[in-house]
Amino acid sequence: MSENSEESKEAVFFAGAWVEGMYIGANATTSSTHISARLVEQMSVVENIIKGLKYQKDETFELDWLIEDLTKLDEEFNSFESIKSLDINEVDMEHLKLTDTELGQLKEHITALRTKIVNG
Repeated sequence: MSENSEESKEAVFFAGAWVEGMYIGANATTSSTHISARLVEQMSVVENIIKGLKYQKDETFELDWLIEDLTKLDEEFNSFESIKSLDINEVDMEHLKLTDTELGQLKEHITALRTKIVNG
């Protein structure tokens, strides 16, 4: 990207890759898999993605909707009972599991966000 003077788009590409990875993970998981812990782990990145999107300077991108959707996803995740009482920085992610309901809500939100991105 730096070779093509596209550095301002890095956050946008990273956000898209993150959503796609989360979509694949969320749709590949069940309550009996360890992918749930990885999804939780990856949710710690959302705030930095939002900051990066707010900072990017390419005015040809309309990103308010994406920032808003990622913010809602982060708020929803942080409202899960499995998450509210934890200090994410001090928890062993290997043993943290979302409930089936929470996992379903996360999957639904990520799938809707990905669909919005893919469909334009």
